Amino acid sequence: MAREMRIWVYAVMHNEAAMLPYWLRHYAPLADRLVIFDDHSTDLGMELARGYGAEVRPYPGAGLDDQEFVDFAAATYPEARGAADWCLWVDADEFIYHPDLRGQLARLAAAGVPVKPDREKAWRDFAGCRVNYDTVLLALARLTLAPEAPWSS
Repeated sequence: MAREMRIWVYAVMHNEAAMLPYWLRHYAPLADRLVIFDDHSTDLGMELARGYGAEVRPYPGAGLDDQEFVDFAAATYPEARGAADWCLWVDADEFIYHPDLRGQLARLAAAGVPVKPDREKAWRDFAGCRVNYDTVLLALARLTLAPEAPWSS
C-alpha cells in the first residue's frame, strides 16, 4: 500500500500576530509539519504558532539577500530528506489553495512537472544554487483553479 504524501510548510515571519491565525488555520490541516523561523518578533505571534503545534526556530538574521535566503532554505532541506515529499516555503500572507492540494501535487508529478525521481540527487542539486521555477509554476498554474496570468522571472 502506498503511503500518504507528506507535506512540510516553512515560513520566515516577523511580527505577524495579526495574520498568523489565518495562516495557521489554512496550513495546519494541510501540513504534516509547520516550521516557522522567527525574525525577532516582538508580538505574541510565535506563542500562537506554538499553540497550533508549529515548531518555532530563530531566524539567523535580518536583511538576507535573495541568494543568502536560497542558501538558508537549502540548508534546511536535508532534515526533510526521506521524510517529506513536498516542502513549501510561504510568507504569512501567502495561501496556496486548491480544493484537493495533495491530489493536485500528485497530478503535477504525473503530468511530468520536473520532479527528479532520484531524491538524493535532487537534494544535492538544489543545495546552494538558484532554482528556475518557471516550468513548475506554469504547470501549477495550468492545473489550478486560478486564471492564467503572464509569468516572468
